[in-house]
Amino acid sequence: MAKLPNKEKILSWKKKKLLKRMELLNDYLGEIDNNLTNCINCNNKCKNLTDCENCKACTDSYNLTDCKQVHNSHHCYDSIKVTDSFQIYNSKLVHNCSHCIACKNIEGQHYMILNTQMTEEEYYTYRDGLFQENDDNDDDD
Repeated sequence: MAKLPNKEKILSWKKKKLLKRMELLNDYLGEIDNNLTNCINCNNKCKNLTDCENCKACTDSYNLTDCKQVHNSHHCYDSIKVTDSFQIYNSKLVHNCSHCIACKNIEGQHYMILNTQMTEEEYYTYRDGLFQENDDNDDDD
C-alpha cells in the first residue's frame, strides 16, 4: 500500500500555490495601480512607465528595455541607476546625460562612449558602426 503524504505537506503545497496566485494577482493589479502603459514584464516596483520591457524599480520614464532603477529618463537600454537622462545604452550610474554608450559613473555628459568624450559627429559615426556590426552578426544566425 502506498504511503499517503501527511497533512502538513498537503497544506504546505496548497499554501505555496495560493501564494503564487496572489503574487500573480498583485503583479497584475500593480500594473493597473502603478500606471504602466504598453509595458511587458515590468515588476510592481515600477511606476508611471510607457512602452517599457523587462524593467525593475523604474519610474516616470518611457521607452526603456532591460533597465533597473531608471528614473525620469527615456530611450535607455540595458542600463542601471540612470536619472534625468536619455539615449543611454549599457551604462551604469548615469545622471543628467544624453547619448552615452557603455559609460559608468558620469554626470552632465553628452556624446560619450566608454567614458570618452566625443564630438556629436564622432559619436554617431562610432555608434552607427557598432549597431551595424550587431545587425550583421544577427543575420548570421
